[in-house]
Amino acid sequence: MPCLADQGSVLAFVQKNCIACHNAKVTSGELNLGVLQSARTFDENREVWERVASKLKSGEMPPPGVPRP
Repeated sequence: MPCLADQGSVLAFVQKNCIACHNAKVTSGELNLGVLQSARTFDENREVWERVASKLKSGEMPPPGVPRP
C-alpha cells in the first residue's frame, strides 16, 4: 500500500489535471477518477491506473489543447 504522502500527491495530481473530465457527471472515456480517493482504491483498481499511465505515456492524454502536466 502506498504511503500517505504518495497517496496525497496522486490525489492532488488527479484533482488538478484529470477530475474535470473524468468525474461522476463527465465520464470521458467511461472513466470516473473521482471514486478513486484512497490508497485502497488505488490498489483495488490497478488496471485503471495502468490504463491512465499508458494514456499519459502515449500522449493520448490530456487531449489536444489541454496543457500536459
